[in-house]
Amino acid sequence: MYKRQQQELKKQAELKKQEELKKQQAEEKKQAEAKKEAEKKKAEASKKKADDAARKKEAKQLEDDLFSDLDSDTPGSAGNKTGPGSGNGDDQYSGLVADMVKRNMLIDRTMFGKTAILKVRIAPDGLVISAGPCDGNPTICNAGIAAVNRIGKFPKPPQDYGVLSLTLDPGGQ
Repeated sequence: MYKRQQQELKKQAELKKQEELKKQQAEEKKQAEAKKEAEKKKAEASKKKADDAARKKEAKQLEDDLFSDLDSDTPGSAGNKTGPGSGNGDDQYSGLVADMVKRNMLIDRTMFGKTAILKVRIAPDGLVISAGPCDGNPTICNAGIAAVNRIGKFPKPPQDYGVLSLTLDPGGQ
């Protein structure tokens, strides 16, 4: 009987050892999963941070591209002082505004070959204060005023202009 008890105790000790081993393995597995999850979250946060930085960089690049037109000396570009849509020669910003107005105008065939000079008052933040008066073809004037009202706010001007004189020549685009 003594041997039986020893064998029984031995079995119990072995079972207990196996249980402890299983518990230890389960704990190690749990820790590994938690570590993997933490690494995954860290990688997601890093990716989100990189994506945010990329979006900010892209927005900054778009802004720079928009204002680089003001410095452009390429003939016919929006920022050219002597190119088409130059805002009656005022400066590069006038050319940019005139081109934006032309892109937003609803143009028909009766406007080709005709021009108008539209006076636009823009606040220092780019908000349109008023559009008009306009000299020239009444159809072009109406389309130009409607386009300015549709735009509502232009890029911030580099200086306070008061009133801009925009030469609108729909056929000359």
